Amino acid sequence: MTQSIHMVCLCSPWPADTGGARDMLERLKALHQHGIRVHLHYFIRKHEHPAEELNTFCSRISVYRRNSPWSGMLNGWPYIIACRQDKALLNNLNADKDPILFDGIHTTAFINQLHQNNRKLVIRMHNDEVRYYSSLIRFERNVFKRLYFRWESIRLHHWMKRVPHDIPLGCVQTNEQEVLKNKYGFTRTFLLPPPVPSSVNIATGTGGYCLYHGNLSVGENERAAIWLLRRVFAQIKLPLVIAGKSPSKKLEKLVHFYQHACLVGNPTQSELQDLIRKAQINVLPSLTDTGIKQKIFDALQHGRHCLINSNMQVGSPWTDSCHVASDPAEMGELVQELFKTPFTEKMIQDRDERLQYWRNELNPIDELIKQLS
Repeated sequence: MTQSIHMVCLCSPWPADTGGARDMLERLKALHQHGIRVHLHYFIRKHEHPAEELNTFCSRISVYRRNSPWSGMLNGWPYIIACRQDKALLNNLNADKDPILFDGIHTTAFINQLHQNNRKLVIRMHNDEVRYYSSLIRFERNVFKRLYFRWESIRLHHWMKRVPHDIPLGCVQTNEQEVLKNKYGFTRTFLLPPPVPSSVNIATGTGGYCLYHGNLSVGENERAAIWLLRRVFAQIKLPLVIAGKSPSKKLEKLVHFYQHACLVGNPTQSELQDLIRKAQINVLPSLTDTGIKQKIFDALQHGRHCLINSNMQVGSPWTDSCHVASDPAEMGELVQELFKTPFTEKMIQDRDERLQYWRNELNPIDELIKQLS
């Protein structure tokens, strides 16, 4: 087994206030618990500062500022990769021969140079980024953002063709494994979802509201919240709480328009967990079928009924503990039915057994260590 690795993150894993950051932090902790020394590398924006809290889990930390992407973009690079092409990162990675985990395709600016040097490399995909950016076009009205999403999707498509296809790719969903194998020819994909919760902490009985939660500064999550308000809760009039990081003025105004809805902006992790636990239903639709579904894990660990749409179910086997709606009308019907259905001790036991099954079935950290060795 490898004793030390480099882990290159697209952003700081701390504070763990987004699904992506929490996912990276849990992976870092798990590697540390397995006795692996981690040299952590991550990127921050100009207004951000290094996080001392990460020192506990790392043998060494290197922090880089996201730079001007223009030189890389002129060469046809995607923006999310071009702004992370710091030569200091390449120099630090070349200082030894330790295996490298690239956490996010965003971090792979130097993947080809390192591959030519016969380094042990693994990429953890956070998304099928090509399909993700393409899907965002459908829900964006701003013409400049639509052009950016289209251009980024095209450039990411070409980038995926340039990445050496024998590098192991850890995927968050089974359907993304198939895309990477069949569309791009990657030969060594494996399932590497976020860690399945180790225990449940669910209240019996009934809650007083439905809850949608997510990082509301992400356009996809804001659009999902708006869709939920307009397409589902405008018809059924049951209480809905929308909670998350950095809600926009647009969302604030829309929520205030509905008397049976309210908005909780920037809750702490403990406050959000309390909201999840006291809700009767965690209602978590998604407008895309790609990427990390961290909010589902939170809902399954702490919440009563969990209701999703088919986009949230695709490629995610652990969602077998969720109720699934195929359209807004069916979601509305399920909300009204589940709102009157108490959550029992038997339901909690069933939930814990299913999560235990997936914890044993997936073993994501064991598989990752195997790929890095």
